Amino acid sequence: MATNTSAVTPQPSFHGDYKKDEEPTNWLRKYQLSLPPSYTDMDKINCFELQCAAASPAEEWFTNLPTADKSTWAAFLVAFKIRWPPPVHAKLTVAQKKEHLKSVILKEEDIGVMIEKDRGRDWGHVKWAKQVVQMALGFGDMQCHFLDVVLENTPEVLRDFLADHYATWAEFEADIAKTSASQLVRAKQQVANERKLREDIDRLQSTTTRKQPGPTAQATQSMFALPPTYHYGPRYTSNAVTQPQLAPQYQTTAPALQTLQPTQPLPPMAAAQIPQTPQNPFTATTPVPRTNLFYGYRGGFPQTPSRGRGASGAD
Repeated sequence: MATNTSAVTPQPSFHGDYKKDEEPTNWLRKYQLSLPPSYTDMDKINCFELQCAAASPAEEWFTNLPTADKSTWAAFLVAFKIRWPPPVHAKLTVAQKKEHLKSVILKEEDIGVMIEKDRGRDWGHVKWAKQVVQMALGFGDMQCHFLDVVLENTPEVLRDFLADHYATWAEFEADIAKTSASQLVRAKQQVANERKLREDIDRLQSTTTRKQPGPTAQATQSMFALPPTYHYGPRYTSNAVTQPQLAPQYQTTAPALQTLQPTQPLPPMAAAQIPQTPQNPFTATTPVPRTNLFYGYRGGFPQTPSRGRGASGAD
């Protein structure tokens, strides 16, 4: 057992908690590849126990695993897959693939700049092109069907140096790689100058607009006048009669009328000539005293109230 163990290439400890991008299925495959062909089933199982991280979910699972699941390597693999099922391959739609390609963004400040990342140094735009091409090929796009999505997502500085059509992704990547970095830097500077010029023009127009005098209060009120407030009042019916207007009265000399006793009723014609005050529905209904036009005349001469009440007919 000791001789076989010395020939094993140790793998990173297995935790079984899916943290730090740990995929149990991938780890188990690497573990199997590290085992010598001469290892028996018990050698493989015992070595697996040594690969489990201390106080980890993997060590706890192995400790509580039934003896029957440790009897053979095949039974052990079945128990392992039940505890950590293999990842399910999700089939993406065309729209989802395009969204994934759009998520790979090339920053304008990385264009024409040497970036040191991972295992080497390369231009920022070249690294972006490699990442996009690898993702497109991973989706099975061998004929650049997603090229329009990538070109739409390409910054204007780099887009001007590319063609509108490529037969393969290799041509697309090669065209980006051969683009001169100095030309890209000059193009970036030109785009920055144009952007600054537009911002200055917009700022100047905004300042000019604020300095112009605004409309006066009266003009503003006339432009945005609100409709008159509706006042609730009595509702008139459709058959309402318009009240007649009083005719203007002129003071004239009273004509001579025949002598009438105060208690004698007025002739019908005279009663009809007395003007009637029209009744206004909005005024009080208190009676208004009226003056008798015939009170001061008797026998053609005006008389006082005392004469009219106390004197006889001979006076």
